[in-house]
Amino acid sequence: MAEKKDYTIGIREHWDNLPIKKIEIPEWGFNGNKAIFVKPYNILERNKMRNNDNPILSAIDVIVAKCENKDGNKMFDVEDKEFFKRKAQADMVIDLANQILIPPTIEDIKKK
Repeated sequence: MAEKKDYTIGIREHWDNLPIKKIEIPEWGFNGNKAIFVKPYNILERNKMRNNDNPILSAIDVIVAKCENKDGNKMFDVEDKEFFKRKAQADMVIDLANQILIPPTIEDIKKK
């Protein structure tokens, strides 16, 4: 019997080599070592974030789910959602979520 080949190796290697995005927001003090670091989204995460009909609430969900510090620790949790609703400027929340959701470019991937 012929040996089964693993056709998913290239997919796994590609995923493992995707860059971690660094996002700086000076207005919020998130720059340099205090920047936001974002790992790529997988399909399950993307679908979960798109289930909310309110774009601002979806943006907050994206921020809470994906923002990490340089050590890979979550920056926000569920309790921070209410804070974002009351104290964060909506345009900045939407802009940050958009930066998180934009996939890496070919140039970003080549830089890694």
